[in-house]
Amino acid sequence: MLPLLLGISAGGVLGAIARYQLGRSIMGRWGRVFPLGTFIINITGSFVLCFLAGLLAAGWHFPSWLYAGMTTGFCGAYTTFSTYAYETVKLAEDGEQLTTLAYVLGSVLAGLAAGWLGFLAAGRL
Repeated sequence: MLPLLLGISAGGVLGAIARYQLGRSIMGRWGRVFPLGTFIINITGSFVLCFLAGLLAAGWHFPSWLYAGMTTGFCGAYTTFSTYAYETVKLAEDGEQLTTLAYVLGSVLAGLAAGWLGFLAAGRL
């Protein structure tokens, strides 16, 4: 059990740092009109998680501590539904109806597409 918890913890630390640095970099470069940082982070996280699941489905074997560290740890800390929800509410409260709609639909559709592509990419290895 300890290796599993350590794997999740290490992955969580790396995922949180990656999320913070990437989000900060994106928002610093492209501004805050559209929550592009969270959008890109959630889409890339969807790809990575489904890619890893696809590798498992294709017969790849990972030690449980490593797989849990990459999925629950890294991807769990890297992606963020709570920030997505907050940013959606904030956009709506600010009267940005079109941006809110684009963010909600874009996040769901792009997240599903990225997940599907990640799963397909893993199956081709």
